[in-house]
Amino acid sequence: LTTKLTSANHDVCRLQDLVRKSEQGLGTAEGHISSLQEAQEILQKELELTRARLRETTDSLYSVEGELDQERQQHEAMIAAMREEEKFKVDRMARDLEIKWTENLRQ
Repeated sequence: LTTKLTSANHDVCRLQDLVRKSEQGLGTAEGHISSLQEAQEILQKELELTRARLRETTDSLYSVEGELDQERQQHEAMIAAMREEEKFKVDRMARDLEIKWTENLRQ
């Protein structure tokens, strides 16, 4: 009977040790889970900041593209006006030369 009692006490001690080790493992797992949750929160905040910066950059890009398009249209209009003016000058010079040639041929 004493041997059985000693054996039972030994089993109880062994089981208590296993329970203690399991609880320590759970504590470690809980700590790891907590650490992962904190890392997730940090990453979520960084993601939100990055999205905000992306929106700002996208808005800025659209603004610059609009300005560039407006500048391009103004430039194209200016070139068209300059071409028209040059064409007018060339036509006038051609007409003046034709008049002079006509006058020279009459003389």
